[in-house]
Amino acid sequence: MSNTNLPYSPEFVTTEKFHVRLGEVVDYASDPVAGLFGPESMMWRLARHSAFFLGGWRAALLELAHPWVANAVDQHSLTREDPIGRFHRTFRNVFTIVFGSIDRVSRSAQILHAVHSGAKGSLSECTGPFAKGSPYTANEVHALLWVHATLVDTMVLLYELIISPLSSDEKASFYEESKCFAYVFGIPETQLPPTWDASVDYNERMWQSDILTVGTVGRKLGRFLFQSQAMPLSCLLMPEVEIFTAELMPPRLRNAFGLPPPSKYNQRRFERSVKKIKFLYPLLPPRLRYAPSYWEAIDRLHGRSRTSPGTRLLSRLWLEQPELVFHTFPVTLAPSPHSTRKKGESQCKLA
Repeated sequence: MSNTNLPYSPEFVTTEKFHVRLGEVVDYASDPVAGLFGPESMMWRLARHSAFFLGGWRAALLELAHPWVANAVDQHSLTREDPIGRFHRTFRNVFTIVFGSIDRVSRSAQILHAVHSGAKGSLSECTGPFAKGSPYTANEVHALLWVHATLVDTMVLLYELIISPLSSDEKASFYEESKCFAYVFGIPETQLPPTWDASVDYNERMWQSDILTVGTVGRKLGRFLFQSQAMPLSCLLMPEVEIFTAELMPPRLRNAFGLPPPSKYNQRRFERSVKKIKFLYPLLPPRLRYAPSYWEAIDRLHGRSRTSPGTRLLSRLWLEQPELVFHTFPVTLAPSPHSTRKKGESQCKLA
């Protein structure tokens, strides 16, 4: 890769670095059954909402604006052949890390690291500062950090848009917890914005940076997301999902993806949609308002022998499998021998 115009030197998450980082998280999880976060966490409070699915297109487009991500998805994914399957796999991974016991988190992280390790190749076109034919790999720290940032930012945006505003302290707590999500991918703390405000600044700088350049590959994949209607639940709730997504995108990237342009008409349609959702959403029963993986986790913490039939049915409908995070099994990853922290210290503040 040509690094001439990049503000950083590429840094790669090797298997050794990944296992050291994940081992620290496993070692210092305060409650292995609850997992990384637990029922009192801000992460569970936000991520349990099914409204988060409405931000799926925004998060996906922001990721695809990074040429490395776009080419990795295009060359190493079944998105075009199985868009709904990719939707399910993405949310299964997110929900497993958020709501799974620590053994589930460890297993999922190791599988994802192995998948990312094989996702490498060369860019099919010159895109922004990246030359045609230059190599990419999915396990590059800055690319992983960008994917992490899109999820965190979108989760907060959708929660405040649909559910309720968050205080500065709540955002700070949520962001501190979200660092755990980054750690399980091997992202070092030194590369993470240290605070919520710093993460907001990071996102805004990235939105304006030519590192995010929508090339032909990213644009085609972006159009495919809407044409395929890969997220059927959100399409049911929001027929005008393309306008909804466009209104949530940074202006430069909205234009680059060819989304509906800003207009008073589109803004009114967006505002009507938001108003409708905000009215109807609280009327949904909790079993529909919260993701089935959240209810699985609650049943697991209560020591039940099996999650409820209703939860199993919803999980099958949402994620194509009846259970995702209910069961636990022995952790196969040994705790990191490199850590110097004392037992019981927060796993979200690893050195």
